[in-house]
Amino acid sequence: MFHIVSGTSIGAINATVSNKIFDFSETTVRQLIQDGYTETKEQMKEIIARVRRELSST
Repeated sequence: MFHIVSGTSIGAINATVSNKIFDFSETTVRQLIQDGYTETKEQMKEIIARVRRELSST
């Protein structure tokens, strides 16, 4: 975890927000990936169902 303070440059990151904490721990990154996968899977189920309905009505 690292802190970005307004006006501080960290590598190529030029921060413009103050007192923000960014958590790039392995656990957080893995959870974000899993959440994205789960959300995308649910959205794809809805899209596939909609396309199937549209195709069956033609």
